[in-house]
Amino acid sequence: MPTNVRSRLLDRLLDSHHYGERWGRHWLDVAGYGYSEKDRVRESAYKFRDYVIRSMNADKLFDQFLVEQLAGDDLVVRPYRDLSNAAKARLIATGFLWNAPDGTADRAVNQDIARRLVERGVRFVQLHNTYQQWDHHSDIHG
Repeated sequence: MPTNVRSRLLDRLLDSHHYGERWGRHWLDVAGYGYSEKDRVRESAYKFRDYVIRSMNADKLFDQFLVEQLAGDDLVVRPYRDLSNAAKARLIATGFLWNAPDGTADRAVNQDIARRLVERGVRFVQLHNTYQQWDHHSDIHG
C-alpha cells in the first residue's frame, strides 16, 4: 500500500469518533467500569464512559488523563459553582475511583474485593507502562 494512501487511511480512522470508543473500551475494562454492582445501579456511570471516549478522541496526554482520574477534584477550585466544561470533566474523571466493587452494596467490606482492588492497581500500572511505550497515536505518522 502506498505511503500516502496508508497515511490518509490512518488519518480517517484516527479522526473517527469510533477511535475513542474502541480504545476507550480497553481503559474501561481495566478500570472495572460497569453500570451496576449487584443490586445497586450506577445511574451516572455513563458520564465517566463518555469522559474516557472524549479523552481518547482528543488525544489527551496520558499523564493528564491519569491525574484527572486520580485527583480531578483537587484540580477544581471549591465551591463547585458555575463550573467550566473542563472543570466538570475533571470531576467526572474521578468516576474512575468509583468503578470497582467496593462492598458497600452488601454493607460490608470483604477481603476478596480488597484483593481485586490491588489487582486492578497492578493492571493500571501495567497499562500505564504500555501507554508509555506507545506514547500517542500521533506518533504513528512520525
